[in-house]
Amino acid sequence: MKRLIVLLFISSCANPVKEEKVLFDGVDTIIMQSREHIDTIVKFLPKVDKQIEKAEKQVLTNVQSIKMQNAKLKEDAKIVKTITIRDTIIIKEKTNFWGRKKTSTDSITSIDSTEQQ
Repeated sequence: MKRLIVLLFISSCANPVKEEKVLFDGVDTIIMQSREHIDTIVKFLPKVDKQIEKAEKQVLTNVQSIKMQNAKLKEDAKIVKTITIRDTIIIKEKTNFWGRKKTSTDSITSIDSTEQQ
C-alpha cells in the first residue's frame, strides 16, 4: 500500500513537467505570432506616417485660411458707415385780412454720412 501511494505521488509529480513543455510550446507559438504581427506593423508604419503628414498639411492650410478670413472680418467689422437722413416738414399758416387761413408746406431733406474705423 505504501508503495502504491509512493508511485501515485511520483506519477502525479511527473505530469506537470509535461504540461510545462506544452505551456512552453504555446508560449513559443504566441511569441512567433507576435513577431509576425510586429513585422507587418513595421512594414505599414511608413505608409501610415505619410498619410498622417498629408492630413496635418491639410489641417494647417485650413487653419491658415480660417485665420486669414478672421483677420479680414475683423477689419471689415472696424469700418462702420453711418448714413442719417433727416426729413423736415415745415407748415406755415397765414391769415388774411378777412380771417381766412392759408397753409403751405415746405420740406427739407438733409443727408449725413460718416465712416468710423
